[in-house]
Amino acid sequence: MRGRDLDERLKAIETQLEKLDHSIDRIELVTVVREPNTGMSADAYNGLRKQVIAAVNERVAHLGQLAQFDAAMRTGASGEELTALSREWLEQSGLERVDDMAVAEAFEMVGPEDATGQRLLRPAYIDTASGRVIRGGVIERVYEPPPPTAEPELELSEIAGEAQGPTELAADELTTPGGQA
Repeated sequence: MRGRDLDERLKAIETQLEKLDHSIDRIELVTVVREPNTGMSADAYNGLRKQVIAAVNERVAHLGQLAQFDAAMRTGASGEELTALSREWLEQSGLERVDDMAVAEAFEMVGPEDATGQRLLRPAYIDTASGRVIRGGVIERVYEPPPPTAEPELELSEIAGEAQGPTELAADELTTPGGQA
């Protein structure tokens, strides 16, 4: 009995501590909002300002890429030119295409669990600055074909023996079941 009471009391204390921690977080948030002259508020506002500026810059860069793409399409850019443009944007943004299936955390595995082989269905894209997967790749598990079995080698005399028999039948040699040609 005493062990169960102790467990219940510990759980109640844990619950109260979680509520207290949540309340402290809310108090800090209110302090940041209501007291803009504190150091903590200034840091929070500065961080927010930097994020807004970065988001605006990213949007402008993205709009520029869309305009480049549209202009290239309207002037009849070839597939090679569009590919080069796309590669340039990937480099500018620090986005790396990953085809290496050994980078397991960047890929989703599909297909039968007991398959022995793998093939790349879609590459992954990783932010080189943060290492974060932006678009996961897909690897399909596949059954590998069995290794080819070696056919028995025929001797030259065996091959020659097969070719010695008649290879064509004359029209008068053909008969039907009734004996008619």
